[in-house]
Amino acid sequence: MREHLDELKAQITSSSGLGEKEKFDVVVDIESVKDQLAKESPDRNILGQLWQNIDRVAKLAGMVEAVHKVWPLIKPLL
Repeated sequence: MREHLDELKAQITSSSGLGEKEKFDVVVDIESVKDQLAKESPDRNILGQLWQNIDRVAKLAGMVEAVHKVWPLIKPLL
């Protein structure tokens, strides 16, 4: 899953359709998701909130395919 999150992060940082603040916020959210996944018992509420923001911004930037690669892996954790 980390590889897919890293791929999504790379696409977001290179996106010309997002502002710097949006990019920064989503990159931080992706890193926070990875931090949660490193825990023995990730907090479902935190993961859900983080994923909602990542999903919204990535889709606005046209990164639907990258989101669809991660969603099946995140969904069981929510």
